Amino acid sequence: YEGDRIIEVRFIDPRRFTAQQRNFIYALIGDIFIDTGTPTDFWKEFFYFRFEGVTGRKISLKDESDTTVSDVNILANIILDFIFEHHIPFKEGYEILPANQEYYFYKCITKRVCCICGRTGADIDHFDKALGRRKRKKIDHSEYTY
Repeated sequence: YEGDRIIEVRFIDPRRFTAQQRNFIYALIGDIFIDTGTPTDFWKEFFYFRFEGVTGRKISLKDESDTTVSDVNILANIILDFIFEHHIPFKEGYEILPANQEYYFYKCITKRVCCICGRTGADIDHFDKALGRRKRKKIDHSEYTY
């Protein structure tokens, strides 16, 4: 073999996944069902298959499975990717789990979606200073907070 060799180091949370994580996954899949009309069983298998393709491991959210917290976080991120790529609206009433918040905010920034209301075309801008009639190219943005 010629070329660079790559080593991957992963820090795995070995604890078993929580019911809160399971509910979050099913809530995301429910949002996809509401938008597309395709049954949730299809989406569940679809994302399980995607997870297996990404990680090479199988996943299950059954009570007796030994799926880890880290595995379910990866699955949630795969589902969030799909939701952002296909512009599926989030239903209000559940919160993004702390383990997935950073990734959710990252996706909101890259897709220009407001992380609070979900509207598209959001800007990251200064909230305390209005530019008014000043020219954007002549303003030193380092003077202002975000």
